[in-house]
Amino acid sequence: MAPTHNSMTDLAENLDEKLAVSSVPQRSNALSNKLTSVLSASYADLEIRDALQTLDARRVRNTAETRRRLRLDSQKEVIEHNGNIIKDFGHVAEVRSPAHLPKCRR
Repeated sequence: MAPTHNSMTDLAENLDEKLAVSSVPQRSNALSNKLTSVLSASYADLEIRDALQTLDARRVRNTAETRRRLRLDSQKEVIEHNGNIIKDFGHVAEVRSPAHLPKCRR
């Protein structure tokens, strides 16, 4: 059974209190923030659930190399999509350029 939002919030607050006593406040604050964001994620969200199912189906292991490869692959995909968008805007600019517009008579 998935934890409720209230239990996750309580856990995060409890963790914040314990980490506040730490001798390295910035590092523990970063850890606390990361844990809070992970615990507050809704795994009922279809996109997150689909992503987890895909990773599970591919038998992806949680290693530093795998995380690095996933990050690089996703960055590559974003760059490719952005490149396609820029190319499409280039085509629109060519079609809309003054040389392609009909000449108006005065």
